[in-house]
Amino acid sequence: MTTDLNIFSDTPLPELSDAELDEIVGRFPHARRLLEVAGSVDDYYAGLTVDGSTFRAGRAEVFLAALRRHIDDLLPPGTSAGVIDQLTRSPLMSAAEHMASITNPESLNVVINQALYRRQREQTYVLSLPITAIRLDNILLSRDLFAGDRRVRLLPSKYRDTLATDAPAADPAFVERNLRAAVADGPPHLRARAAELQDWWERAYRDISSLDALWKQLVVLNHSYWKELVRTNDWDLPDEYVTVPMCVLVRDVMIEELEAGRDGWFYDMILDPATRDAVYRTFDGVRSCWDSKSKGGTFLFWTTNKRGEPRAMTYEAGALRSTGAAGTLPLSRESLLDALRSGALYPGTFLVMAYLGFYLGLQLFGGILCAQFYPEMYRRITTGNPLGLDTADLKTIEAVRTDLYVNFERRELADGGLLKLWYPQSADVFREYRDRPFRREIMGCLGYLLEMVRKGEGD
Repeated sequence: MTTDLNIFSDTPLPELSDAELDEIVGRFPHARRLLEVAGSVDDYYAGLTVDGSTFRAGRAEVFLAALRRHIDDLLPPGTSAGVIDQLTRSPLMSAAEHMASITNPESLNVVINQALYRRQREQTYVLSLPITAIRLDNILLSRDLFAGDRRVRLLPSKYRDTLATDAPAADPAFVERNLRAAVADGPPHLRARAAELQDWWERAYRDISSLDALWKQLVVLNHSYWKELVRTNDWDLPDEYVTVPMCVLVRDVMIEELEAGRDGWFYDMILDPATRDAVYRTFDGVRSCWDSKSKGGTFLFWTTNKRGEPRAMTYEAGALRSTGAAGTLPLSRESLLDALRSGALYPGTFLVMAYLGFYLGLQLFGGILCAQFYPEMYRRITTGNPLGLDTADLKTIEAVRTDLYVNFERRELADGGLLKLWYPQSADVFREYRDRPFRREIMGCLGYLLEMVRKGEGD
């Protein structure tokens, strides 16, 4: 089979002046270190090191058990054992992915960059726990399939603003109609593959037809698609891609630990009034946390309305308040448990990052936005120890790296999505990408940050 599509397009990256770079760094000071990286993209990933000694294995038993249960429910036998073995030996995961199909060109691009690190370490799995944020207000929404540059919707528009964790399973007839429409309206090379695309969807749906939620279907689709992608492309990447929403995992862990009476500084942030007040003040204004001035973000949790659409939680007089399902929620152990069990609450970005990164000591990969707010969370929790953490907990946090970075370059895949199943890419194409200068490639990310600043969206 001939290789007639290049995975990386020739869309030019922005030419940023010194003044523009100063503007970016002024608003996003953590971006400065990215401008100081020398060498190629491959050199950057080869130079990353992770200290596994930060991992608090004793605290992670419930988390690892929850991860095992979800993987066992959705993926082939034996997968969970391999994932957990790799994670405990090398406690590193991505925490900045969309809950999307990697047929999405943007998501596939990011995942391939994550896989570069695992390739250097000869690891079998790319492990991604999607963060509860794909928009500035940090909400996990569902994403679509792609055939070339044509979007194939998985859900009707009435679910557009529904949390992915609450979105229903895809209707095969609805997806099939959208796939046929995308192909019919597409370029000749897409129309020529209509039968193969139809065949892929029929096979894929057989694998996901028994699942009752869209996020579960996406987990299975991502796993099978990655295996087909890697099998048809000689890229020397890890064998499997495993993804489970981190908000689901942390919610499940919180329920089990609260039922068991687990305490510690993570639960003090929620249940102890003085610590909770300190948390509100300390992280106020950090992206992906909350902002008392703009009334942006949400405090600790998201709730939903009757349609499963997210509603923010404000903090007043020691309680969470919202117009959503949770209403006014006094933060006691019992009320919190009831709301988590019923699905009225999901932990927000701040809580899941604090639990996985700071409480368990996992090392988290992040995209360009995570590379800005996560180091700021680190700075605020360690500077002056405002939460009164004990020495061991503070040392764990201080040892956790916050500068691991996924090279989210802005060039879209030339023809991404499902067509990658039938247009294999050569090793030379991927090798050429790895050899590109890192500083040059990072300009796409920094250009994106500059756009945000100028739109007033950098807060």
